[in-house]
Amino acid sequence: MHRMDISPLCNRCAQQNDTLLHTLWTCITLETLSRQVGTPLPKDPKLCLLGITTQLVLPSPLITYLHTVFFLARKLITFCWKNPNPPTYEQWYNSVKDLAKIEKAMYTKNGRDQSYRAIWEKWNASYC
Repeated sequence: MHRMDISPLCNRCAQQNDTLLHTLWTCITLETLSRQVGTPLPKDPKLCLLGITTQLVLPSPLITYLHTVFFLARKLITFCWKNPNPPTYEQWYNSVKDLAKIEKAMYTKNGRDQSYRAIWEKWNASYC
């Protein structure tokens, strides 16, 4: 890319090389989203890129919840890949809210209300 007169630097922060890990996880412009979400984003590529949560000692439903909200954050960040502005908290909030409604309907239809409540307890307590 550099040979094509395209800067190798991140177009959001212009401080680091624009790698996948940097764009999805470590760019300083994402710290605002991380603070607003209220869940610290560990700077570990195993968690970011592969979803490996072995270093986290948390209950299984909370791990499922974190996988979901981190996935949605990565999805939004990827949609805004070359945009100089990172995704907003409102975009993330709306995407999680929409998925929570779908999952509630799915779990209720399958008679698994307890599982839904266990997984989405943090969301329902904090954001609803």
